[in-house]
Amino acid sequence: MKIKHLIELERKLSNELKTSLSEIKTLKGLLPICAVCKKIRDDNGYWQQLEQYIAMHSEAQFTHGFCRECAAKILEDAGIDSPGKKVEAEDPPLTGTFAHRL
Repeated sequence: MKIKHLIELERKLSNELKTSLSEIKTLKGLLPICAVCKKIRDDNGYWQQLEQYIAMHSEAQFTHGFCRECAAKILEDAGIDSPGKKVEAEDPPLTGTFAHRL
């Protein structure tokens, strides 16, 4: 009776493992990536956005944001002072909040 239960448990666990392994997608090997735009060249020679390529070859999903350096650059390019920026003598005084300046 105990052996029958153990055999049944082993079959159940084996099936769960097979199901889990079939759902795993793994990226392996070298990925040819553009040094400038970060697109990845697929096996057919086409260039795809990094997010698109990884989404197609894995279970990963993306959410976008800005790192501090890029956020500062975007604000600088738009002529907006970033919060916490050291104000230089020639800079006009900051008024309002960051949200009001957008």
